[in-house]
Amino acid sequence: MQNLSEWQQLAQDLADLDEAIDGLNDAVGDLDDYIDGAFADGIITEAEAIAIQKYINTVNNTRSSITATYTKLYNNAYLSGSPKTNLATKYTALRTSITNLINSITT
Repeated sequence: MQNLSEWQQLAQDLADLDEAIDGLNDAVGDLDDYIDGAFADGIITEAEAIAIQKYINTVNNTRSSITATYTKLYNNAYLSGSPKTNLATKYTALRTSITNLINSITT
């Protein structure tokens, strides 16, 4: 018989991951909006650079939270097969997108 508390914890972890991803999407959207405005005149002021770094830090902090939740979920014995593979694929795509975004901003 499957352990009900483990299943409940897995469901909660998945919900937490969804919430963290939503937070990351919001942070990336805010960063994108700010970057569009900051780059509009072709000049980045010191204040704009500080604000951009703040948004990058928010994205990195949220990424860390997602990584912790992902690791916990991925290592859960009840997660297997296609759901586990799909989770890993989406996590890798998310990390690649974040890295590409930050690299583009830095460049």
